[in-house]
Amino acid sequence: MKVIYEHGNENLAKVYVALMRGSPEFAVEFVESVQPPIPKHEKWVLIISTSFGCPVECKMCDAGRTYRGNLTADEMIAQ
Repeated sequence: MKVIYEHGNENLAKVYVALMRGSPEFAVEFVESVQPPIPKHEKWVLIISTSFGCPVECKMCDAGRTYRGNLTADEMIAQ
């Protein structure tokens, strides 16, 4: 996994974009955040990707343009 972009504030939330399998075709987004006023050591929120794109193809969502399958367990843990 190679993180190619990160944006946000560590005191609230940060979003990351990473390449898996060494290819832009296998890019994922994941987020780490907190729930103010609860400190991170009490509640750390992680949102991970479980698939490359989405097979549903909802018109309002950019994830449905392509679907390239699911991440492996190791790829999910790497996030």
